[in-house]
Amino acid sequence: MKALPQNHDVCFYEVGRFPASTIASFLFEGLATGESAVVVASTSHASLIRTELSKLRGTRAQPSKNKTFFIDTSIMADALLAGEAVENVLERNLTRSVQDAKEHSSTGHIRLYGEMSDVMMRLHKPEIAIALEKFGARTAADGKTKIYCGYSRDAFPDASFARPFTRICLLHDQIYAQLSDHMDWRFRMAEGIQRARSEARLKD
Repeated sequence: MKALPQNHDVCFYEVGRFPASTIASFLFEGLATGESAVVVASTSHASLIRTELSKLRGTRAQPSKNKTFFIDTSIMADALLAGEAVENVLERNLTRSVQDAKEHSSTGHIRLYGEMSDVMMRLHKPEIAIALEKFGARTAADGKTKIYCGYSRDAFPDASFARPFTRICLLHDQIYAQLSDHMDWRFRMAEGIQRARSEARLKD
């Protein structure tokens, strides 16, 4: 049985425990083989990712052509909160960077880390977050883009957010719940969805 490609993954992490090293490893895995990368993150998170990437670059050479493009979430957030259409904001702020990354990639493949949907969820804008994730799913479907999305646990502060949490999980191929409380509803729901999906793949 041929495994289906896993190109759109998501990680839910504890507040104050941003997984910069995990994200940097995801990006560097591609950079080291000639891919380029795009990072959509807050200024503080981008700084942490840069630091971790620098550590990895110090241990292994990477091709000179590829690049990492950084996009500040605050720029897109302001436009989205002002009511601008998601498609327009993405076209102006992300699409060009994705195209540039592909042009600088030796393989034509790129990796993208994004937390724009996390920003929207923490601002209680679930429909915008889901629209962004749908864009991500369509982008990953080209087979040339691997996407890793990050959400802090406080993006879903209580069980009233279970519906958007479920919808977001279902828009991803692989779910990682890096939550310390395994009885937490977010952990249990993520694990349940991932387990059901894995069982379905085995049947196929």
